[in-house]
Amino acid sequence: MKLDPTSEANSHALEEAYRLKRLGFNKVQVIEDLQLREWADPRARNILGAPMPKGSQVAVIDTCRPWMGSGRGTQDADNIWCQVLYEGHRGWANAYFLADDHGERVACVMYPTARGCASMAGR
Repeated sequence: MKLDPTSEANSHALEEAYRLKRLGFNKVQVIEDLQLREWADPRARNILGAPMPKGSQVAVIDTCRPWMGSGRGTQDADNIWCQVLYEGHRGWANAYFLADDHGERVACVMYPTARGCASMAGR
């Protein structure tokens, strides 16, 4: 997905994305329509009102971490959340639905033995 650099809002988002890239933050891809949440919690408020579309690029801007509200923590891959930047909006995204530049689910790269990742082995 390309942003129109002539748009003022997109220009600011692009500037921030380039700044984050220079600082070493990782760019990942949304692999299914995904909500951008206010907190690392599946019940947290959706910041955008609509999901980030499949194929969107986001920048991981902080350490990904497990959501402990389910009581399962890192046992399940869909409990891993990353703070991300998407088109100028900061929020939290479920790492199971983000892929790195090798197409691997971010949650499964971090916790390869978590439930939901075993079926990914040998891909």
